[in-house]
This record gives sequence, C-alpha cells and structure tokens, in this order.
Amino acid sequence: MKSALKSSIVASSALLALAWSGAARAQVARDGVAAGEARSADPAAPPAVEIQQDIIVTAQKRSENVQEVPIAVTVVSADQLARRGVQNIQDLSQASASLEFTSPGAAPGGGAFVRGIGTNQVGNATAASSVAVVLDGVVLGNANISDLFDIERVEVLKGPQGTLFGSSVSAGVLNITTKAPQIGETSAYVSSEFAIRGLGAQYSRSALRGALNLPINDTSALRLSGYFYNNNGVSVDRSTGNATDQTNFGFRGRYRWEIGDTLTFNLIGDYNHSQSNNGSGFIWRAAPAGSLLAQALDACGITPGPDNIDNCAGFPNTSSSEIGGVSAQFDLKLGTTTLTSISSYRAVGQTNFADIISINPAIARQYLQNCDFVVCNPVVSLTSGAPGDPERTSRSLITQELRLASDQNHRFEWVVGGYFQRATFDNKQRGVLIAHPSFLGMDITLADAVKLSRSDAEDYAAFGNVTVYLGDATRVIAGARFTHSRVAEHISDPINAGVPDTFYARTTADALTWRAGVQHDFSRGTMVYATVSTGYKAPQISDALSPTARFLTPIKAERPISFEIGVKQTLIPNRLYAAFDGFYTKARNFQTQSCVSAPTGILCSNITVPKVISKGLEFEVFGRLLEHTTVNLSGIFNDAKYPAGFKGADFSDLAGQQLNYAPRLKATVSVEQAIPLTDRYTLLVGGDATTRAKQSMYLSANPKYVVPSQTLLNARVSLKAGDTWSAALFARNLTNRIYPVQIYPSDAFAQGGLWQLIDPNSRRVVGFQFDAHF
Repeated sequence: MKSALKSSIVASSALLALAWSGAARAQVARDGVAAGEARSADPAAPPAVEIQQDIIVTAQKRSENVQEVPIAVTVVSADQLARRGVQNIQDLSQASASLEFTSPGAAPGGGAFVRGIGTNQVGNATAASSVAVVLDGVVLGNANISDLFDIERVEVLKGPQGTLFGSSVSAGVLNITTKAPQIGETSAYVSSEFAIRGLGAQYSRSALRGALNLPINDTSALRLSGYFYNNNGVSVDRSTGNATDQTNFGFRGRYRWEIGDTLTFNLIGDYNHSQSNNGSGFIWRAAPAGSLLAQALDACGITPGPDNIDNCAGFPNTSSSEIGGVSAQFDLKLGTTTLTSISSYRAVGQTNFADIISINPAIARQYLQNCDFVVCNPVVSLTSGAPGDPERTSRSLITQELRLASDQNHRFEWVVGGYFQRATFDNKQRGVLIAHPSFLGMDITLADAVKLSRSDAEDYAAFGNVTVYLGDATRVIAGARFTHSRVAEHISDPINAGVPDTFYARTTADALTWRAGVQHDFSRGTMVYATVSTGYKAPQISDALSPTARFLTPIKAERPISFEIGVKQTLIPNRLYAAFDGFYTKARNFQTQSCVSAPTGILCSNITVPKVISKGLEFEVFGRLLEHTTVNLSGIFNDAKYPAGFKGADFSDLAGQQLNYAPRLKATVSVEQAIPLTDRYTLLVGGDATTRAKQSMYLSANPKYVVPSQTLLNARVSLKAGDTWSAALFARNLTNRIYPVQIYPSDAFAQGGLWQLIDPNSRRVVGFQFDAHF
C-alpha cells in the first residue's frame, strides 16, 4: 500500500506537469546545450536531426573541445544520463568501459576503479580514493555525493591526474558539472519515474526530479533543483517478510551573479539525505551442503548461491546519512588572464544499527547452538551499534583553491595555482557480540564495548601547467605539482585490542607529480598525442588492532606513472567522432586492504602492493552514426596483474592474477533511433548493453570469489513532443542478471560460507518515465 501510494503521487505529479507544459512555454529559448547532445532552437523540430555540437570539457581547468584535449576521457551528457537511467555515481560504470565500482560502503570516495586501479578499504579512518569525485570544481574527498541530478555532464578522466587535481587522483577523476543558472531565463523541468511489478519489475521504484531557473535581475539568476526516490523490495527478509526500503532526497541551489564585465560569482549549496530500513546486510552466496549454516538458512527459506538476493537478517538494520556543503567561486578577468578562487565546506553525518551475521537470532539460537567452535561458532548476533546507541560517523572537508590562468591564445597557454584541504573523521561504534552455546542453554554476551576513532588530514599544494604551440599543428604540454600531506589518527578499540588504551600514529609525505607530452594535428579531424603522467595518493594509517598487534602502522603514499598514446579522430564531420588510446601504468606502493572474517566481524588491514602494472587499449565512438541515429560506444582491454610473490588475504599466491575489479575485457554500447512522426512528435527507440569479463571481488586466488562474465541489457521506447514533454517505457537489466559488488568469506562464524553485497542494478526494473519542460 505504501509503495502504491508513492507511485500514485509520482504519477499524478507527472500528469500535472504534462498538462502544465502543454500550456506554458519558456519565456526565453534555452541556450544551454548538453555536452554531445544538441537541442533544436525550434521546439517542434525533431531533436535527432541536429548537427553534433562540440563537446566542451574542463579536464585541464579550462573549457576545451574534448577532441582537442590530450587526455583519455569519456563524456557522459545529460541526455545520455537520462537514456541509460543513471541515478547515482555507481551507475556510471554502464557508460564507461574503463570504470568499475565496489560497494560505496566498502571504499572511500565512492568506490571507483579506473583501468583496474582503485581503493577497496572498509572502515579505515584515513583511507582516500584513487579516483576523485570533483563537483563543479570542488574535490569532494570522502564527503562526496552519491545521487546525480540536474547534471550538465560527467567527464571520466582516465589515468593519473595529479598535476591539476591533487592527491586522490592516482587512477583518475570523475569530473561532474551541474547545470548552471541562465541569466534572463525562466524555465523548469520535472521528470518522474515509477516501476511496475506487473510489467516485470523485480522491485518497486518511485522517483521524482526537477529544476527551476529564475532570473533575479539583468545580471544574476538562481537555479533550484531537487530529487526524491524510493526503492522498495530489492531484497526480502525471508524470516520476517520485511522488504528493504531505501528513500533518498536532496536539493541544490546555485546562484550566479555577473558583477560587471570582469567579475563572476557562483554560490552553490546542496543537501542530500538517505534513509534505509530493513537493510539486507550481507546476503548469503554460499554455504557447505548439510552444514549447520545451510540448515539454518534452509529454515529461513534461503537457498544460498550466486543468484540469491534475499536475506535472513531478522533484524531492523537501519542506516541514515546526511551529506551537504557549500562552495563559492569568483572568476575575475585581469586583462588576458583570469583569477579563480574556489572555497568550499562539506559535512557528512551517518548513523548505523545493523547485525553483521545476517541470520535471524531466533534461527541462529536453534541451529548454531551446536557449533563446535571450529567449523562454526554459536553466534546469535554481532551488532554495530545498539538500541538507542547506533554507530555514529561524522566527516568534514574544507578546501581552498586559487589559480591564475591565461586566455586561450593558441601560442603560450598556462595555469598556476595553490590548493589546501583539511579533512576530519570521527566515529563511535558500539559492538555487541552475543552467543548461545548449547552446553549453557542461554545467551551470553561475549563482548560489549565502544570503539572510538578520530583522524585528520591536510594537504598543501602548488601547481602549474603550460601548453606551448609550435606552429599551428603541434603543441607541447608540461606541468608539475608539489604536495605536502599530513595524516594523523587516534583510536581506542577494546574488543579487538583487548585493552581500553588509545593508540596514535602520524605520518607525512611530500610528492612532486608531473606531466609532459606532445600533441599534433595531422589534419583538421585527426589529433595524435603522447603523454607521461605521474600521480599521488597520500599516505594513510592501518588501524586494525589485535591483542598481539597493539599499534597503528603508517602506509606509504601510492605513486603511479602512466604512459599514454592516443588518437582523436573525426569520422563524419560534425556528426561522429572516435578516440583510441594505449596505456601503460605502473603503480608503486599500491594501497589496498586485506580483509578476513573474524569473531568481531570483518577485520581489515591496510597494506601496500610493492608494484602493480595495468596496461591495455581503450576506444570511444560517439555522435550520430546516421541522421537520426545516436551512438555511444566504449571498450577496454586491460591487462592488470598482481606482482610475483604477492599473497592474498588467505595466503594464496596472487602472482600474475588480474587485479580485483579489473575485468580483462569490457564494452558498453548505447544506441538510440529517432523516428520523426510529424513536425512535432518523434518516436525514440533505444537500447544499452554493458558486457564485462569475469572479475575477482576478494583478495584471493580462490575462484569462488570470481564473478563470471555477464551482460546487462537496458531498453527504452519514448514519445517526444519537441522540447516540451516526453513519455517513455523503460526496462533496465532486462534479463535480471544478479551481479554483486562485494564478496566476503564468513569463515570465523561458519567455514565455507560466503557473503555478497548487491545493489538495485542487480534486479530488473520496468516502468514508465515522464518528462516535461516549460
């Protein structure tokens, strides 16, 4: 009933918006063009017959045509985001072959991997991502957004970007640009979506997004945008019948003021809230046949396996988070140069109350009480948090960037600047471990204590980059950045350490990262480039304590170097473009994590791999293949291996094994065909596919942690009335492929068991979408 009511509200809003859009039109024609997708100046004209516009990116801290930038980059436009059904950052893996994700909760900064290089670290206070999320020029660090709404474009920059973007970019950058306010324009849009089980959806979904652009006066404008969605029933607790329920909402305000002819001011504030009830926790992927674990799961109605998506939590498993921030940007024109200042503050607050064991306590008491403490343990529950005392986490991030850049004069272009950031982390986690051994016949509390951790980290940097034109066709690129990092952590962990003492560690590092290269235009439509780039990820502190290891260990900074050769080619003038590149990346002190099952949960230690090498080939094709046919293709062959002598978390030999979250082959394709029906109406038929080779999701050579190769398919049919409204029938994950984002062993509780984590992309969703512009 609750889900149906939400769907009805969203549907009613959509129908109201459609009725309004039929009578109301924008006062001034929109002049913003989403990257890679042109809009007609005439609302009645079919949009797909337009000439492909230049795709403008800011990968080098200035606005440039993507085909002129000597960087491997995938650009995902606003229209592509809508076509593919991209709702959050993790969905971007379906738009870029080089991009993969682990579970956001199992990694800092969103959990992205580019070309197999990324960060998979659970619960560490000082870990940073190898792939930075940058929103409107602000590096978000571990205070990043998850949901994407009112977006102009996303740039996936591949390879180290340490010269211009900082310390957490040793693998790449997700550079996100939101839609800017348009001065002198009153306009709005609303987009709604709801999934219908009767059409084949595996869970219920309701979503609403919208934006309003308001002129304040002749020199300023305000843009307000927001979103809401609810996913219900992605997983069901078979012991209680409770379905997982996730609700997210948020808003953004962006104010733009052109103060005279030389000064522009942008002020942006955002707030995002997420609430999850009856969370699935760990989902059982495997249990030895006939074991007490298998019997307990059978009593719950669970058949463990790769295709299992239901759980046996028997526990409320609630979590909530609030993420928000504000940024202010000034751009001052000083003759032939521009001075830019970007200041930001972001904060995160999270609470969590969950049982890690993921077996209903009543069932655990009955079936696990006879465990022999070897093959399995008679654990009833292991909770993070307690009733009235949930786990609490807070983060904050302050950044300041100041840079001076020359105009694009096609002779000698440069940018110099300085950067500062300070990040803090505080966590309070009460852990309660309850067992029920048969020889006692009652519950006993084996552990009940509070873990406290606090960290802070600072970066100071100075950077510069130049492009020198050697005639009309050849450019030389050079840049460097010096960064000083400091990281410190305090932690008290009585359960794992066995003592209530507080432990402390501090470490620092300096890095000089640089970039050099050359690019040459062989013709108006052919550009070739070759670059060498270095990157840097700040040091961190391994904070896994035990009775025999009561100390914190500093972890060295990650330092990659990457060689890249690429070609950017116009295939059909003003319509179809391509990019090809080959890369070779060697990362020294590759930061990762070794996680094992322990009586206190998943115990993870930060470690470094002395050297990993990722090398391969990539391609992109995008634009209009035919007059009414839009295509976006991307692919990668990636040979990314662990070195000789490196051992996994289970001491298996990983030498020569493919890196985790690095499928050797992956490709994405999106095609949309426009069929003009009349001067006003156009039928759009589209489909997407993402296919990836097998990949491992745990630090082990054991094949049970390898997810087989899979292909995910999406389809969409829509009717569009110029630029006023559209209605669509969509299906995502048509074949209902279950694809986990994380796998862990459960050996400390039950040998041979496996847990997996899934997200909504692992379930088929079918429904309707309505968009209106006015």
